[in-house]
Amino acid sequence: MKIPVNVDEYGAVYVVPKSGGVLAGGTMVEVAEDFDFTRLHLYRLINGELVFDQQAADDEKAREEQAQREHQEYQLKGLNEVLSDALLKMLYIGDAAELPALFTEIREKYSAELAERDSIRDALDGVVPWVEPTVGPDGWQGYGMDVKVRHNGHVYISKHENNTWEPGTPGTELVWVLDD
Repeated sequence: MKIPVNVDEYGAVYVVPKSGGVLAGGTMVEVAEDFDFTRLHLYRLINGELVFDQQAADDEKAREEQAQREHQEYQLKGLNEVLSDALLKMLYIGDAAELPALFTEIREKYSAELAERDSIRDALDGVVPWVEPTVGPDGWQGYGMDVKVRHNGHVYISKHENNTWEPGTPGTELVWVLDD
């Protein structure tokens, strides 16, 4: 199918709009029937043909990832403020004997926020949840060197290739380093 396109001042391609039901000007280019028009801005018009601009796609992906990271950091800031308020309540209590009960109450009340905070932190820091390694066709599928995992509320860093040991268990101090 042929469509009329023009190029904006940044080199991005756009479809020429209809004027009174008639397509107005532009360069006619061939596109596949299943062409994704939502990604048209990632193409450049070169010698009368549409050419995919990988750099534009990479730049767009980087902008989206940065926006997602900023959103996660914003969420993390809000969660930290909520949790800080809860901890301040603990500091201002008059009777130290009430602290354990208050701590338990706050932990239960804010457990969802704590879990969400840890999840966002992990995503920002590249931490994955630990799952027990499995045996595949090529043998054990363990964790690589310097991979960060969260297990039993702690973050560990693998110091061994194809690490199949459970973090935090006795005798694993040389293959997992605690990173809390």
